[in-house]
Amino acid sequence: MKVFKHPFKPVDKTSVDLDKLVKDVKKIMEMSDEEIVSLILDKATFQLCGCPNCHGGAQETSLTVWSIDDPWHIRCRYCGMRFPNEKYPEDRELKVVNPLGKVQTYRYYLDEYGFMYFFTDTARHRIKWFFSNGAYKLGLLYQLTGDGKYARKAAVILNRFAEVYPNIPVHSDDVMNRTGWKRFYTGPPPYPSNSGKWERWHIAELPTDCALAYDMIRESEELDKLSEELGYDVRKKIEDDFFRASVEFIKTYGDDPLPYRTIFGMIVIGRAIEEPEYVHEAVDSFKRFFIKKFFYDGMLELGSPGYHMQLLKGLERVPPVAEGYSDPPGYVSPIDKKTYKNLDLASEVKPFIERANSAVRKLLYPDGTFAPVHDAWPKSRYGLEPSEKPPEEAKPALLPGYGHAVLGRGKGPNQIQAHLHFCFLEGHGHADNLNIIIFAKGKELLPDIGYTHTVLRAWATCTLGHNTVLIDEKCQHLRNDKHSFGSLLLYDVSKPDIQVVEACGERSYDLIIKDLEMYRRLLLMIGVSEEDAYIVDIFRVKGGSLHDWVAHGSADEDQEVLCSLKLKPKPGTLRGPDTKYSDTRKEQDLIFEDRDSDYGLVDNLRSAVTKETWTCDWKCKDGSGVGLRVTMLGGPEREVILGQGPSVRAIKEENRLADLYKTSVLVVREKAKESVNVAVWEPYKGVHFIDGVEPLQVEGGDPMSVGVKVNVGERVDYILSTVDEPPFKPRVFYADGERIEMKGRLAVISKVKGKVRSAYLLNGTLIKIGDVTVESKGPITGQITAVDRSEGKFSFRTCTPLPTDGSLNGRTIIVRHGDGSTHGYTIKTVKRDGDESIIYTEEDPGFEITLKNVGLAGIEVNVPVTRFIYFPELTIEGENTFMIPISEYVEFT
Repeated sequence: MKVFKHPFKPVDKTSVDLDKLVKDVKKIMEMSDEEIVSLILDKATFQLCGCPNCHGGAQETSLTVWSIDDPWHIRCRYCGMRFPNEKYPEDRELKVVNPLGKVQTYRYYLDEYGFMYFFTDTARHRIKWFFSNGAYKLGLLYQLTGDGKYARKAAVILNRFAEVYPNIPVHSDDVMNRTGWKRFYTGPPPYPSNSGKWERWHIAELPTDCALAYDMIRESEELDKLSEELGYDVRKKIEDDFFRASVEFIKTYGDDPLPYRTIFGMIVIGRAIEEPEYVHEAVDSFKRFFIKKFFYDGMLELGSPGYHMQLLKGLERVPPVAEGYSDPPGYVSPIDKKTYKNLDLASEVKPFIERANSAVRKLLYPDGTFAPVHDAWPKSRYGLEPSEKPPEEAKPALLPGYGHAVLGRGKGPNQIQAHLHFCFLEGHGHADNLNIIIFAKGKELLPDIGYTHTVLRAWATCTLGHNTVLIDEKCQHLRNDKHSFGSLLLYDVSKPDIQVVEACGERSYDLIIKDLEMYRRLLLMIGVSEEDAYIVDIFRVKGGSLHDWVAHGSADEDQEVLCSLKLKPKPGTLRGPDTKYSDTRKEQDLIFEDRDSDYGLVDNLRSAVTKETWTCDWKCKDGSGVGLRVTMLGGPEREVILGQGPSVRAIKEENRLADLYKTSVLVVREKAKESVNVAVWEPYKGVHFIDGVEPLQVEGGDPMSVGVKVNVGERVDYILSTVDEPPFKPRVFYADGERIEMKGRLAVISKVKGKVRSAYLLNGTLIKIGDVTVESKGPITGQITAVDRSEGKFSFRTCTPLPTDGSLNGRTIIVRHGDGSTHGYTIKTVKRDGDESIIYTEEDPGFEITLKNVGLAGIEVNVPVTRFIYFPELTIEGENTFMIPISEYVEFT
C-alpha cells in the first residue's frame, strides 16, 4: 500500500483561475530550457537595495520595479531610474569563497558615503522569485490539465535550483547598504538570524513554493525524461541537494522552537519528499511554539499586535498542511517517540488559537484598528477579515501576562479608551513602560507612534518618544534576564463610570538608576455623561534627580496647541542651549541605553517655570471641534517645556521628509528625587465640560498622597489617592474647608449642589466626609498553596476563606511572586473544598509550583519554586501570595 500520496493536498479546482495561470506562466513557457538555466545563477542574491540617485523611501527598499523582459536591471519606484547605468556603474568587485571552495565575484557601486549598491544581484533576487513562483503555478497547471509540458518546465526550474543551491554562500542582506551590512559568512555555523542562503532572513529560508510545486509534479513522467536526458536521477538531486540541504542548513541556527515559516516549510517538504522525521520535528516544534513564544494570556512575546497577527495567521496555516498525515507502517519517530495516523493538529491547538485571537482584539481601537503598541503599524487592521466590524462599545480589558490594561466606556462615537502599558521589552518592543494612550471622539488624541522603518525609528522606540516619565534623561533599558516587565498593582472595573488601573515599572530603570525606589502610574477614568469622561493620571517616582514627564500631540492631526502659561522662547534643543536638531544622530540604533541623544530631536522650545496649576489644550484643526485638554496640578517648582519633535507618521515612510514635519511634545521637568505628577485628561468635542481642577490640602504633607478636586457643572468630584498598604494609616484631606478622612488606596466622592451623592472606596476600610461614612473590609489577601492548569479547571488554591456568593466573580486576583513581581487573573468563580478555597480563573495560571529542599543554618526546609510554563519561562523562588482588590460603592439620595 502506498502511504504517501502526491500531491498530499488535492488542488481545489473551484478556487483557481485557469486562464490567469496560463497567462502568468506564458513567459516561462516561451523560454527554452537553456534560457531558464542561464537566468538562474549559482550565486547569492540580495532583496534590498536603495537608490543612490534619489534616496527615496526607507530601509533601502527603493529598487523594486523589475520585469522578466529586462531581467538584469531593476528600477527605482520613486525616481524611475534604471540600474546599473553609466552614472552608477557596478565598477567595484567583492570576492567571496563559496561553500564548495570556489571564488565568486560580486560587482557593486560604491558611493561617496561608503554605501554599497548591488544592483544586478538585487535584480537576480527578483529572477529567483519569478521562477520560484512560476514553478508553483506550473505545478498547479499540471494538476489541473494533466499536460506534461507544464511539469517539464517546473522540473527544469527545480533541477536548476538544486544545481545552484549548494554553491550559494551564507550571507546577510540587512537594511542600509553601508559597507559591512552586506556580509558573507564563509566559516562554520552558527550564523546570525538575519542571514541565509535562499532568503535574507533564515526564518524564510525554506523554498516552500518549490516544495509544493515538486509535490504536484512528483509522479510526472517528465521527471523521468529529464533524468534520462541529464544522466542522473533528477528527483534525488532535487530532494537531496535542494530540499534536504535547505532543511539541514536551517537546523544549524538552533531555533527552539522553529520559526513558524520553517514549521510550515518542513511539513510541506517532509510530505513532498516522503521524510517523516521532518514532519515530526515540525509538529513537535509547532506545539511548543505556543508555550515558548506566547504569554499565558494569549499575547505574543514581541508585544506588537501586528507581529502577533502575522505569526498567528502563519501558525493557522500549519494544521491544514499537516491534516491527515500518517507515518509509514512501523515508523516510530526518534524525536517524539510517536507514530502519526490521520494527524489532526487543528483540534489540538484550537483552544490556544482562540485565546490568542481573543487576546489581540483587546487592543482594538473604537475605529477598528489596532493600537500601534511596540513595532505595530498605525491604522492597521492586518489579519482581520473585512467583514469584522469595529467595536460598537468600548469596554475595559486586561492582558495581565502581556502587561496592558484598557479602561473603556461609551458606545458608537462616544467611545473612550485609556491604555496603560507595562509590558516586556525585547525584540520588536519599545522602551515604553508605563506609556499611556487616549482614544476618544473618534480620534487617537494621545498617541503611540508605532512602527517605522525610517531613520526616525530610534525616536519612535525611545522612551522620550512615548507618553511616560524619563529619569535623569535616560532611556529605559533592555534587561537580558527576560524580566523587564512592569507589575500590576490595582485593577477594578466593577463600575462602568469609575475604572482604575495602577502598575509599576521599576525594572525598566533599576539597572541604571541605582537609588530607584518607585516608578508607578495610576489611571482613573470617571464618567460624566453618556458622551464624556475624564481621566485622572497620577505618576509617582522615587529615585534619580531629574524627572521628565512627557506627552505628545496627535500623530495624525494638525493641531493648535494652547498653554495657559506665558511661555518664553528657550534656545537650543532638549539636550541643551548650545545644541541644534541637526546635530542628533537619527539612524537605527538597537542599544536602548544609548538613545539619550534623542533629546536633541526636540527643538523650537518655549518654556515657563511654575508652581501653579495650568492647562495645555490640543485642538484639532479639521473643523471637528475635537480636542484634548490636560490640567496639571500645581506643586513643587517645575519647568514646563513645549517643543516640537519629529512627526513620524506624517513623513509616510519617506526618509527624505524626516526633518520637514514636526508635532508637539510637552515636557514637565522637575529636579527632585521624588515627584508626583497629577494630570487630568479631558477629551472633548465642541466645548470643555470640566470647569476647574485644583489640588486638595493633605494633612501632614505626605508627598505621595494626592487629593484632586474636579468641577463638572453642578457636580464636584474629590479624588483621593495614596500608596498605603494594610493596615491603612488615616489620611486627612481638606476640600472647600471640609475634612475628609480616608484609610485606603483610592477614593472618589461626588457631590451635587453641596450634597454627597456617591462614594467609591478601593482597597480601603474607611471614607468619612461630614455625616457620611463608608466602611469596607479592604482587600482580600492570602497565600497560594496550589495551582491547577487543566483546561477548563484553571484555578488557585488557598487556605484563606473566601466568599462563594458570586461577589468576587469578574474581579481580579493579583498574584505576587517570590521576587515581588505580579500577574493578574480574572476570577470566574470561587468554590470551597473542605478548609480550602478554590479560585477559578478565566486565564491559564501559566505557572506551576514545586518544592525545593534547601538547607538553611543546618536545617532543611522546603522552598516553593514557581516555574512559568509560557514565555518568558522564568523560575522564581519564594512564596506566591495574592491580593484581590475590593471596592465599595454607595449612592446617597
